[in-house]
Amino acid sequence: FFDGDIHDSKSGLHKWAQDASQPKIEANVRAHVLPPHRAEAPLVAVLDLTALGSGKDAVALTPDALYAKEFDETCGFAFEELQAAHPPKGLMGKTVRAQLQSRAVKVPCGGDGDALHAMLSAVLQARG
Repeated sequence: FFDGDIHDSKSGLHKWAQDASQPKIEANVRAHVLPPHRAEAPLVAVLDLTALGSGKDAVALTPDALYAKEFDETCGFAFEELQAAHPPKGLMGKTVRAQLQSRAVKVPCGGDGDALHAMLSAVLQARG
């Protein structure tokens, strides 16, 4: 339990900026977000969707795919399938719609829709 401003915390919750938290957050992403067959994949970026920084709900980008989990909602796809990323709708932007070759998926992203949209747009731009 942390009593005070989250941004000033030095203990009591996990934040990537705290060196001691990084292995715990990464382990939770690998155990709860990545599918078992990809648990050892390199992580390029993680968008933590938890309130206290545990990483158990997150969007994880590996060099070749995106995996997301928020509560019981999960999705994943290879970047080669990605055709377009649509900006979040509404003030909170809790999902980003990704158009894949064969389907469209809503990627959960907490309130960080703009950040996820920017990441997916960068993937599309890098692929050319």
